[in-house]
Amino acid sequence: MGGTALIARIALLALVVAPLAGAAERAAPWWETFRLDPTGGDVFGVPVAAIDGDWRSARALGTADFDAAQRAELDKRGLTFQLQGDFNDDGHPDRAVVGTYADRRGKTGRFVAIFTQYTSTWTRAYRETVEGEPGFGALSRDTAGTLDVGRIRWTRCVGCTPDEIAWNGTGYFLMPGESVPRR
Repeated sequence: MGGTALIARIALLALVVAPLAGAAERAAPWWETFRLDPTGGDVFGVPVAAIDGDWRSARALGTADFDAAQRAELDKRGLTFQLQGDFNDDGHPDRAVVGTYADRRGKTGRFVAIFTQYTSTWTRAYRETVEGEPGFGALSRDTAGTLDVGRIRWTRCVGCTPDEIAWNGTGYFLMPGESVPRR
C-alpha cells in the first residue's frame, strides 16, 4: 500500500473514531452523580429509628439541594421531593417524601416514605428503600388522568420509567416501573 493510501485510511479512521471517543468522555447526567449525605436524625419530626429500626441517619431531599438549572429541569418534568394529600382516602393527611439514609452497618441508599398524620404527629405508613449511593430521587402525581387515585410515582433518575406506589385498601405497595400497566 502506498504512503498516500495509508495516510488516507488513517485520516478516515480518525474521522470515525474521534466522535466515539468524545461520546465516551461526555459527563454523566447530573442525577447520576448527585449525592446527598444522610445527616439528619428525623424526617417530618419522625425519628429515623421509627422509620426503620436499622437506620442511624436520614435526610429528605428538598429544592435547596439543587441548583437553579436542575430545579428548572425537574419543574419542567413535574418532579418534586414531597407530595401532600390523602393518598388512601381515609380522611387523614398524608405526605410522601424521598431522601437518603445510612444504616447502623454503614450501608447507604435512597428511600421513599409515606407518613400519615392521625394526631398532631406524623407516623410512618410506608417505606421502600434502594441500597446503594445516597443519591437522587423524585416524586410525581399523574396529571394526565391515567393513574388510579392515590398512586404516586417514584423515580431515581430524570426520564426513567418510575415505580408506582399504590393503596390496595389495606396498605401501600410498590409496582416496579416495568410492570406498571399503561393505558
